[in-house]
This record gives sequence, C-alpha cells and structure tokens, in this order.
Amino acid sequence: MTIRKLLLGLLIGAGPWLAFGFGDVPAHRELVVYAAASLTESFTEMGELFEAQSPGVRVVFNFGGSSGLRLQLVHGARADLFASANEREMKKVLGAGLAQEQEPFASNRLALVTPGANPGRIHSVRDLARPGLKLSLAHREVPVGRCAWQLIDELSSPDSFGAGYGDQVLRNVVSEETNVKQVLARVTLGEVDAGFVYFSDLRSRKDLREVRLTPGRGPVVFYHVAVLKSAAHRELAGQFRDLILSDTGRAVLERHGVDTAGHGLDRSG
Repeated sequence: MTIRKLLLGLLIGAGPWLAFGFGDVPAHRELVVYAAASLTESFTEMGELFEAQSPGVRVVFNFGGSSGLRLQLVHGARADLFASANEREMKKVLGAGLAQEQEPFASNRLALVTPGANPGRIHSVRDLARPGLKLSLAHREVPVGRCAWQLIDELSSPDSFGAGYGDQVLRNVVSEETNVKQVLARVTLGEVDAGFVYFSDLRSRKDLREVRLTPGRGPVVFYHVAVLKSAAHRELAGQFRDLILSDTGRAVLERHGVDTAGHGLDRSG
C-alpha cells in the first residue's frame, strides 16, 4: 500500500471523530475587563481561575487609573466589564448609558509609604511638609490621588496642622502619576521619599515601609463593578462579575489585601 493510500484510509476512518470531536471544542473567546490598577494582583488571579473553569475563554485585562479607564470607555473603547476604585467614575459610566447597574464589592484604605531605608526620615504624615522632601502622588482625578489630597486638605485645618500645611506639602510634590502603581514604582525605585498608595499595594512588600496614619484618618475607597451594555460576551461578563462577588472571589481579594467586609456607597466622592 502506498503512503498516499494509507493516509487516505486514516482520514476516512477518522471522519466521525473529525466531525464530532473537533466540533465539541469551544470557540476561542476573549473577555475584556477594564479594572482599577490596585486590583491588578487579585483580578489576575481571578482571571486565571476563570480561564481554568471556562475552556476556550481568555481574560484580557486593561489595568489603570479609574478616571482614565472611564474616559477610554466613554470614547468608544470596547470592554465587557468595568471595575472602578470609586463610585464617582462608575456613576459617570452609568450616566453615559454604558451600563445599567453596578455593584459595590470591596474597599481599600489609603497608605503612606517610603522606601525601606526611609531616606527622608518620615515618621508621620506631618513630616511631609518638611522642606527638601520629594513626594509622589496620583492626579486628583484618580481615586487614590483624590483620597490623598482630601487627607492633606483635612490636615490643613486650624484644628490640625494649620492652613499652610497643604501648601508646604504641594511644594514637595515632584510627580503626579496617572495610577497608584506608578506612584508605587517611584517609591520602590527610590526616586521619591514617600508616596500615597493603597494598603493592598504593601502586601508582602518587605522593601517598603508604611508610615502609620492616625486611626480614622484618610478616606476609604469602595470598588464597584458593572457589566457594560456593549459587552461582546455579556454572559461571560456576568459570570466573571459573579466570581468577584462570590466567596471564592472575596477570598482572593482578601489574600491580596483588599477588604471585602464592608460593601456600601463610596464615601470618597
């Protein structure tokens, strides 16, 4: 028997398997998730879990500052799910008619961080006004930046450090970043003496030092998630949202330092 006849016989014999076996393999689908940068670690882990349970599905993330992500969506960027680090940006997405409803699912708190060696000798938030320091904050439009400036404004009251405190801190700001991970990178590389990030960003980071804020000081941010009306894979987006809200999702968030105990309205504005 020639090789050609042998191959032909194999193909004919495999006909039913080719017709039915390959047909059972799900088509490749991409679930596009826009999420706040502070959710990078927890959502990446959840994405891996989701892919393992959903053959043929690939989760594609776009992590960044919530305000920047919202602008991308408003200007036509395609996504299936949006997770914001505050309700303000989510309300703008709902107001633009891009989503019908949203759910709060977790919270985070502000953290002041320095390089491990603490070269600026910063021991309290009051030290941020000391001349000669280099500070990194996120833009005021970014949730973590808005929280940081809200705290600084509170500390500039006559009942706290005085009206000049905020101006002195502002003179020390050498960079304003578009998301919390960029602030964290500045501090990690030693380019600045301190920066405001989220508590979850310090998880298992022995190369950084947290400067404790007075208990109760600093706004809390509440994360919100919504399936987008233009979602190409609406059912998958709903399933991923359900994973975020599930006990499994909450356990992943908690493992990465994001608090899931308090669901509610965003108090950070």
